[in-house]
Order: sequence, then C-alpha cells, then structure tokens
Amino acid sequence: MSDLHNKVDSQKTILNRKVSTPVWKLNQELLAKGKEKGIGIDFQTAPAEQMNPGDDGFTQYASPKAMLIKIRIGLSDSLFEPVISEEMEHALQNLDGFPKLRARLQQNQPLAALVSTTLLDIDAHQKMRRRGISTKPLGLDWFDQVKKNNLSRSFPPGQLEPVTGVAALKNPLYYAAWFYAFNDDPEMEPEAWSSVEKWFDQLPNTKALGKKCVEIIQKYGFNSIEARRQMYREILRLFNVADLFELYEGPGQSPTYTELL
Repeated sequence: MSDLHNKVDSQKTILNRKVSTPVWKLNQELLAKGKEKGIGIDFQTAPAEQMNPGDDGFTQYASPKAMLIKIRIGLSDSLFEPVISEEMEHALQNLDGFPKLRARLQQNQPLAALVSTTLLDIDAHQKMRRRGISTKPLGLDWFDQVKKNNLSRSFPPGQLEPVTGVAALKNPLYYAAWFYAFNDDPEMEPEAWSSVEKWFDQLPNTKALGKKCVEIIQKYGFNSIEARRQMYREILRLFNVADLFELYEGPGQSPTYTELL
C-alpha cells in the first residue's frame, strides 16, 4: 500500500487538494479507526472511464486488511469535499460492520446493491451534516441528473404498479433516497423535493410504499447494529421478498455476520 496515499501534509490536504477542517478531522478519524482495526486505508484517483457509470467515487475492501477509496479525477472544487467525505463515511461504515444485502439469486443482486446503497448513503449524509460538511452539492448534482434523465422515462406512470415482490421494491427505494437527499437536507433547494414528490403523485402505490420505507428508516435509525439489521428486515418484508436475500457484515471475502432473511 502506498504511503503517499495515506499521508497528508500540514496544510490539510487529501489527494493533493486542500480541504476544510471538518473534512480533515473526518480523515484523521478514519485513519485512526483503520489503524485500530489493523486495516489500511488507501486513497487513489481514477479517470471517469475507470469508474462505474455516474460514479464520482467508491469505497471497497481490496482485501480483508485493506480498504480502497477511489475518487474521480477532475471533480470541481464544490464537489470534491462532499464526494471524498461521503466515501470516508462509507469506509467508517465498513469498519463498523454496517450491514449489506446479498441476493440469493444473481439476477436480484442489482436490487440488493440498491437497497444497501440507499441506506448507506442516507446514514453517511446525515453524519456529514452533523460534522458540518454540506451535502447540498451532492443533492444539486443528483437533482440535475434526475432532470436530465427525465423521471417519466425512468418510471412510466402508465405501467401497472405491483404492490409486492422484487418489481415493486425499486421505485419506492428511489422515493426514499430522494426524500433524504432533497427533503432531509436543510440547505437543499425546496424545488428539488417538491418537483420529485409531485411527479410521484402519478404513481400512488409507489409513493405510498416509498413513504413506508421512509417511516421504517425513521423508526429505527442508524445508531445500533440491531436497529440497522431490523431496518433491512422490515423493508424487505414490506415487499414480501425477505427470503430472496441474506444480510452480511464485514468484508465481502470474510463476513463477520450472516443472516438468512
């Protein structure tokens, strides 16, 4: 692992870019937590073509003893701090054993990733705001993508809305994700949430299920291991799909906890 990636200078820089004090403190907390657990934290940059489509950053275990945080080259000054902060929060979540889903059938793995990512992002953004790190640039960037992609193409209101099953889970999760990205952020433009919520009025079943997902997240929160596990269980049971997934914690190569749902 490269010492260059793990070291930061006295001017508070990460990946050779200056950062504010809250971001610097988050970085120091992450490095200390990794050292405590015997896990190295490696920061790298990569061109867009080496990232997943639409990703500005990602975090993953490179091995059970090494975690990689990769950030897209060319991020604007306004996006760099929230993007790298979000990825550092994800690294801390991994170190704390935040649960994730694994599908029992490969065809459902993208949905397992969506559920996990939604909950991981909501928790990370709430923690960032408590640290004094604004998530508004992330929300605005996401809202721009929503408008460019045109919601009506993603979720045609003319289609039937299944109430249960895998087909019913995806769109309500988007509703919950956007609720927290747009409505839960006090700095976010009100237009973002009001326009998205108004669009979901065309999908009443989806909106109702999305609200139930939000209620489950609000009910349990993220402050304990059991609360996080129960959050997954209830969301999946809401759609009668719990038997299609399993919950795991720890590195994917050697999970420390696994539960069939």
